[in-house]
Amino acid sequence: ATLKKPIFPKILADSNETYSFSYSGLKTAVINYIHDHPDADVREIAYSFQERALEILVRRLFDASKRLKINTLVIAGGVASNKRLRELIFEKKKDFHAIFFPSPILCTDNGAMVAGIGYQYFKKGLHSPLSTDVKARP
Repeated sequence: ATLKKPIFPKILADSNETYSFSYSGLKTAVINYIHDHPDADVREIAYSFQERALEILVRRLFDASKRLKINTLVIAGGVASNKRLRELIFEKKKDFHAIFFPSPILCTDNGAMVAGIGYQYFKKGLHSPLSTDVKARP
């Protein structure tokens, strides 16, 4: 398949001070598209989903950086290994003093890192009973 342009609509409300967003409209568009096009090329669907999802993320990032007068960006975590995200961020590099991305090898999934260290603690006998009360920090 030749991937030319996203097949899903641009779904993004105007900027707001919380910079919150949801992918629910995009997810609904994907579900409806698959329902209406059962033989659609999965590569086109994945490409289009990624383009729209990153478009939303990058727009909110730049809205926040402008409003808060942030001129240095550090993009980290699992999503920072996404090559297309890196391209979209660097397209706007003129708006920033500096942009930092860790090497992709360092952009691993946080859940995997937590599980890995948890396993090491468990091997050393450092663990809490299953009855331990767990609560999120505010």
